[in-house]
Amino acid sequence: MLAARLTGSTTAGITAGIVFAFVPYRFDHYMHLELQWTVWIPWAFWALHKMFDSGSLRDAVLLGVFTALQFMSSVYYGIFLCTLLAVCGLLLLCGRKRKEIPGRARALATAGIVAGLLIAPYVIPYAITRQRVGPRPEEQLGMFSARAASYRAATETNYLYGQRSLRLGRPERRLFPGILPMLLAVTGLLLVAVSDDMIMYLVGLVVAFEMSFGLKSYLFTFLYHHVPAFDGLRAPARLGIFAVFFLAVLAANGQSILEKALSRRMRYALAFGIAAVLLVEYWVAPLPLTRYASSPPPLYAWLATQPTGVVAEFPIPEPITLPGNEPRYAYMSTFHFMPLLNGYSGYYPASYLARLERLKGMPDDTALQTLVGAGVRYVIIHTAFYRPAATREIVAALESHSRFRELGRFDDEFGTAVVFAAR
Repeated sequence: MLAARLTGSTTAGITAGIVFAFVPYRFDHYMHLELQWTVWIPWAFWALHKMFDSGSLRDAVLLGVFTALQFMSSVYYGIFLCTLLAVCGLLLLCGRKRKEIPGRARALATAGIVAGLLIAPYVIPYAITRQRVGPRPEEQLGMFSARAASYRAATETNYLYGQRSLRLGRPERRLFPGILPMLLAVTGLLLVAVSDDMIMYLVGLVVAFEMSFGLKSYLFTFLYHHVPAFDGLRAPARLGIFAVFFLAVLAANGQSILEKALSRRMRYALAFGIAAVLLVEYWVAPLPLTRYASSPPPLYAWLATQPTGVVAEFPIPEPITLPGNEPRYAYMSTFHFMPLLNGYSGYYPASYLARLERLKGMPDDTALQTLVGAGVRYVIIHTAFYRPAATREIVAALESHSRFRELGRFDDEFGTAVVFAAR
């Protein structure tokens, strides 16, 4: 919709959609559901253009709503979108006639107010958490920031570029946009006089690209030190999807310019040819999947029938080996929804890390007293994740302890789980 509106070509719009939907970045993050929710980014820019064309309050409200929806879909993308919309909005203001600037500036401010009001209730828990846990460590940002080589790295399973990418990228740093979109974008920028809109998208591409380098970026470094939201982000490389977004529009522009020199039949041939080449560039074969239960294994089906109580699942990781099996335990908790001592996040509260330290000697007295003190009702020992001798030691310690009794042994999908209850 956005690219077709800007270029006047539906087929060029389809090309932009293919680029945005199927770049290697998508397959690098297919386990991150919220990072696939980019639908509101093009809608926000569509509303931005409508607002600048009309100056109407309705379009300003639409822009604010789309921006807020993107923020609610993914905090990362919401923060990045707000930043890039501000940059692009200022560029569009510079291109307006002087008499139009006050009205468009008011409309832009209205969009910001609408987005802010809608986002505020969602932001409050994050702001409270930020005060408790502090900013992301700078070394963590370095690990998840783009490198120059990141934009040459596809995923390992990419049909054309996978083998080359093995030595270029790692998770979060596979940002290759494809060769054809770059060629189309350059074609559009070189063949004719560049419109104000395309200059804006080119600048947006440069800004997103530069910011994706994290603390090696001038703009991201400034925002990290002066805007609180930015010091809570650990993966600046995720700005790569915005670089792809801007590139997709520029590629559509290049295609639309080529189409103007062709007959109708040749235009369709060009569109089909471009789509075919893009899908070959982005082809993943095979897409690796990890089997996970979609219905509860016997252990969790049984647990769901028991009285509610705090659950602790072992083995539990030490702070230096996080996350261990914590993501699995968190997922399995959706079958019983009991309170869980285990947990998984990009942030680890100090209280959680301190508890892991006390539990790492399981089944020593400190660990067992920690479980009792935390009000744990169910202790689950997953024997498949222990050596036999360690399993025997832990089970024997719990059986002999006056505060615990065995409830049963159940299939946990990997082997046998022994369940104890705290008295």
